Parts: sequence; C-alpha cells; structure tokens
Amino acid sequence: RKISEDTTPPKIVNVESPKIGMTKTEVEKSTWGKPNKINRTRTSYGTHEQWCYNNNKYIYFEDGIVTSIQD
Repeated sequence: RKISEDTTPPKIVNVESPKIGMTKTEVEKSTWGKPNKINRTRTSYGTHEQWCYNNNKYIYFEDGIVTSIQD
C-alpha cells in the first residue's frame, strides 16, 4: 500500500509591523501580537484605546482603527 504525501506548498504568511489604519485584528496578527494591557476611554467622540506592550511600546486606536504608534 502506498502512502501519499501532502504536496501542498506551505502557506507564506506575510507578517508585518503595525501600521496606521490597521484594525485591531490586523495588529494582533502583526509582529507585535496581542497587548499586555488595554486602557480604554469612552467619550462623546467615540472609543479610544491604548494598547500597552513591553519596552514602552504603545498603539492607539480610535473606534477600532490605529491612529498612532509609539515605539
């Protein structure tokens, strides 16, 4: 009996650094991954989040979209 091998080529995953305009899901899949802590502020202007990472790195979101990155 012949055992077939999977000949499907491996998927190439293009992992990139966070960028302004990304969504939360895209940031989680980026090279920074999930944050250590999330600080959330809700105002009449919308929801603002600060995602905190090691080495004093931060990503800021407004209504779920990256508006600034501090590294």
